Amino acid sequence: MLHLKNFFTLSITILLTSIVCSCSSSDDIDPDVFFKGNVDASFLSELSRGESSITLELKGSYIFTMDYATFGTSEQEWERADNIQLDGQIFAEKITIHQGRTLDLLVIPPVSGNYIEDCISTLWYNYCQKTKFDKEIFVECRFDFNANDKKLTLDNREFEVEKADNNEIILSVISPEYRTDENKERVPVSMTKAIIVLSKTTFEEPDSENILTFETRKEALTTMIKMAHQEFGDTLHIAPTMLFPHDITYDIAQIEYYLLNDIPCKTQEDREKLCWYTSY
Repeated sequence: MLHLKNFFTLSITILLTSIVCSCSSSDDIDPDVFFKGNVDASFLSELSRGESSITLELKGSYIFTMDYATFGTSEQEWERADNIQLDGQIFAEKITIHQGRTLDLLVIPPVSGNYIEDCISTLWYNYCQKTKFDKEIFVECRFDFNANDKKLTLDNREFEVEKADNNEIILSVISPEYRTDENKERVPVSMTKAIIVLSKTTFEEPDSENILTFETRKEALTTMIKMAHQEFGDTLHIAPTMLFPHDITYDIAQIEYYLLNDIPCKTQEDREKLCWYTSY
């Protein structure tokens, strides 16, 4: 069921590495030390309990890396890596924490290229065009803070808190980077540490009249496909355009069935059950 709540948004999402800032004129910064500061546990706990609200703006992200073999040893040493790309590490330009929650803007199709979600994306676009539906879709995310280990969950990901007060929050996340070896197996080759600096900005009131929120991504996608199914029926035929000169038919009922039953779409046969060209 659709439901509106008084939460705000994680606005325009961007890759962590799309903002590369110069935190010092020197490249030999130790991120384990340089970004450390006081962590106001009471402030973060109040946000987590929904007793206070704040809007934060992404001021910068800093990427460091080291060889996997030296991580955790006396030889470990972080190096700046301004141009590294972190797979799947996505953050927001601005985030409002309100009532102990944030909202994550639903973007489809995802980077992973899920074929079912790709189909839903096209169907949803056509649904919005036909019905003039213009509300944005968001997935609710808990803002949880653990004072014992100074970690918080933001946008459904866990971060280490380096520094936090009413004006600034600095977070970090460490993750391995992989490559495929000669045996076609993924092996870790390095460790990457990302630092995220968030600064307090003008609080933005939630606009519950212009958004739809859901508890999970699947709940959002399920509602979207059901709305398209109700509007278009079992199938949708899209006529050719100047940019794409082929007719294509989407089996909305079959796409909904695959989604609701968590059936993966991995083969060409599966894809042809969900949509197909009807002329060339």
